[in-house]
Amino acid sequence: MSRKCTGCGHCYFKKTRFVGSRGNPNAKLVIIGESPGNDELATGMPFTGPSGSILQKELDRHGLTEDDYYITNALQCLPIKFKTADQNKKHINAAVSVCRSRLMEEIEQAPRNMILCLGNAALAAVTGNYDHKITQVRGRLFKSDLSERGVIGTVHPAFLLRGGGGFTQKFRDDVAYAISLTKGVPAKKWNPPKYQVLDSIEDFKLLHELLKKDHDEYVGNLITSMGDWPYPTIDRSKIIVANDIETSGFRHRTDDILCSGISAHSDRVYIIPEELSYSQEFLDLYSDERYHFIWQNGKFDIKFLHRYGSEGAVVHDDTMLLSYVRNENRGIHDLDQIASDVLGAPPHKGILDKYLPNKKTSYRAVPRKLLHRYLAYDVSKTRGMFDHLYWDAYNDEENSKAYFD
Repeated sequence: MSRKCTGCGHCYFKKTRFVGSRGNPNAKLVIIGESPGNDELATGMPFTGPSGSILQKELDRHGLTEDDYYITNALQCLPIKFKTADQNKKHINAAVSVCRSRLMEEIEQAPRNMILCLGNAALAAVTGNYDHKITQVRGRLFKSDLSERGVIGTVHPAFLLRGGGGFTQKFRDDVAYAISLTKGVPAKKWNPPKYQVLDSIEDFKLLHELLKKDHDEYVGNLITSMGDWPYPTIDRSKIIVANDIETSGFRHRTDDILCSGISAHSDRVYIIPEELSYSQEFLDLYSDERYHFIWQNGKFDIKFLHRYGSEGAVVHDDTMLLSYVRNENRGIHDLDQIASDVLGAPPHKGILDKYLPNKKTSYRAVPRKLLHRYLAYDVSKTRGMFDHLYWDAYNDEENSKAYFD
């Protein structure tokens, strides 16, 4: 089913040819692109060219028919191209503002469960926020009065065709997530952890028992739900712990450890402050063979631990490397990006921006209480991400060989 568009009479680009929509006008899932291309102008329907083939393949993969979705665009004309990217962005945003009332009418004509926005312009049109960068916020669930479950943005298929192929898997994941939410699957949810700062050397004597208790609870719940030990490559006698350190700079030979964090349960993190980072108990912790150590980009952290004197510190598993075996392209393996994809966790790096005006500013400028909270979020996310990434790699023959062998 398609609906033609004759324009609203206020076209920003003064065009006279427009493309309508297709699909079920009352569908629970609404998919919004940026604007039509030449193929769409020829057919009068959105997403019928090369970009449409990519989108349609994903919709077909999940068994959707045209009765299950409604597809339209933020703009229904072919925009004029300008000389620079900044000029294009400026005029596209202005055009989106003019065309937004028409789009709202289309969305509000029936109750919606989910809105999937393809590209910056589509997300801006729906959320009213023109500052979002789609490669940074893609896959994130935004609350909205326009649909029951919310709004998800992802890259436009045209971006994949223009050299953004590294995001192909992310695009597929985002489309799949939006469809699952439309069908009523619970949204991903991450809760900020509780964290405890060790106050003295005496606290180290209690740490092992706390970690063991947390590990037994966390892994015990997994065994109950999965029916067996969930980590085939890990010795089940080990206590699995996620770790991270914050440092005064990037030079492991001269900069200092400001604090470190360890967690056996994503809901609880233990913070070791700087004043305890020179203790023998601290050094012994990261050489303790009772633990299975997980890191995010651990090769950075253990250089500091080795310099401090913890020569036995090792990386048993690494969530960044687990992410890389799934998609070897650069630029998509930051902890916040992975945690958003896997856990639905909001980014937390911004809480330090006030104290870090530029890249040369040391983390020493950050108040310790805030740095401890930031670190706790890092460690909690690492522990939560690990399970999903581990099983994803282990259950894929090629990725399993690349990572474990």
